[in-house]
Amino acid sequence: MEISNPVVNVRYYKETYSDQDISRLCKIAGLSPDDVARFHEELEHFAAICRWETSKWATLPRSSDVARDLRRLTKRISRLDDGLENLPDEAAHELRVAIDKNNSFDFARSITGKLSGGEPSLAISLPDDALPITGLHLRISEFRQLLAGLERATEDAISNLPKRRDGQLRDYGLRIWMINIKALWERTTQAPFTRGITDSGDPVTPAACFCVAAFHFISPDYPKTRILWEMRHRIRKS
Repeated sequence: MEISNPVVNVRYYKETYSDQDISRLCKIAGLSPDDVARFHEELEHFAAICRWETSKWATLPRSSDVARDLRRLTKRISRLDDGLENLPDEAAHELRVAIDKNNSFDFARSITGKLSGGEPSLAISLPDDALPITGLHLRISEFRQLLAGLERATEDAISNLPKRRDGQLRDYGLRIWMINIKALWERTTQAPFTRGITDSGDPVTPAACFCVAAFHFISPDYPKTRILWEMRHRIRKS
């Protein structure tokens, strides 16, 4: 599989490799591309794809953070429901009177077209193929029923969150870059795409040396251990 031709925003393109860098990378890997200029162009394109893909995930929150925000919402919903349930009789009566008054007022404004969207209202407009306008005439018990439905939906959202691990997210920019580099390697040379490392974790095979060196032009401070881990993953998936 190769992911080499997506439409990438031009802002992710910049000079990543000089001609001298390409010569050095080819020497490290023992590569002799038939078309060095084309080889250079492909590496630049893969680097742009990597930056583009990395940008998509750069601010992605962890599932635990999303779940925390949703649980805060359920607590607020629960507090509001408890407040309605435990409202003293006199306060509940006054609220019912006010709800009826607001229902009538908002319904009248919606009929006359004086109700603009986005403002607080107990009236809503239905699509053109339904009744043109309707008003909400809800009792406190029905408001509580809506709150219970919202709370249930929030709990469902928590249950269906993507199963992403906490901690450092996988680098999908590197993942796609490695897919493309493996395909390029196999088109350019008959040498195997192997990951050989020393006991201290330094790359020794041509392909491993090439991947570490080439990716460091994209992200100079990137840990070589993660580059080599992604290389191992790609080889196992082949």
